[in-house]
Amino acid sequence: MREELRVKNYDADRIHWIKNHVPRTRDDYLEIARHANVMPVDFPRMVYLEVGADCNLNCSFCSKPSRKQFDREMDPETLARVVDECAENGVYGLYLHLFNEPLLHVERLLPVIERAKRGGIPIVAVTTNGTPLTETIMNDLVDAGLDTLHFSFEGANSELYREVRGAKASVIEKRIEMALRIREERGIRNDRDQLVPWIAITSVRTDETDEEIDAFLTRWKGIVDDIEIRPALGFLGRTQFGEAEQPAKRVACRYLGDRIVVAADGSVIGCSVDVDAELNFGNVIDGQTIREIWHSDRYREVWSLHQWQAWEKLPEPCRSCDSWDFTATQRSRFSQETAR
Repeated sequence: MREELRVKNYDADRIHWIKNHVPRTRDDYLEIARHANVMPVDFPRMVYLEVGADCNLNCSFCSKPSRKQFDREMDPETLARVVDECAENGVYGLYLHLFNEPLLHVERLLPVIERAKRGGIPIVAVTTNGTPLTETIMNDLVDAGLDTLHFSFEGANSELYREVRGAKASVIEKRIEMALRIREERGIRNDRDQLVPWIAITSVRTDETDEEIDAFLTRWKGIVDDIEIRPALGFLGRTQFGEAEQPAKRVACRYLGDRIVVAADGSVIGCSVDVDAELNFGNVIDGQTIREIWHSDRYREVWSLHQWQAWEKLPEPCRSCDSWDFTATQRSRFSQETAR
């Protein structure tokens, strides 16, 4: 019987209360004191590693179409060094995607997955738009030891999908069904007796109606392992959706001190909103390590400015960020009705 997963969810208003409320009762004090020691961990427990910069779609809800062109990309040796450092320092999750389409880079992607699994990283994940996925690639992903395969798929309204993605929803449905079939045929299970890779759908909600979302969830419920419906983000005004919806009170970015991003050009950045690597803390191509960057004065300075809520002193793009709470976006209520 699968162990029930318990997930703590904090909303922005609650975090703002913890950081700003003046306690007048013992219960209030104890609640605030429980969170008083929040500090960055010794090494990020989650790392996003972008294996190649290319993507074959120009989705209207993504800032990738306006992303700057990189003048270099990490070679296999650099990627191997980064993976080894992650494994040696206890990274829990290695996510091999950012604004790219990872399956366009399988010649670099597969060795990275294999190396990460040999190094003992518990969760190695890939998010794909599904268009490049073939039976051969799916079998290769299974052979490499991939733990999680996320399909980024807005299939609730096929006409809208074609409009925002420039691809056919029916094609992606067949890709997902093919991946599920191959996984079943291979029959490889993890230590929790789950078929791997874990296959999920992450859907960015744009202009779909509630009825369309309900029908989409009904279509895939019990077929894939999980479904998550996320709101579209503003990404600094660089998508068709403009400004993101925000809670009333700003809180410190929850990327900082918890996870880090290595873009395709080797830039180490604070979060995935920084699409152009504007706030660059260092570069692994130049020989710097994630540990050096994570413990650098510059990184800690930016983290501290967030913790002290010194919004006006933040460097760009943090100061102008309109998606600062996206890591805490509440999972769709429907996710709890599917696999979890």
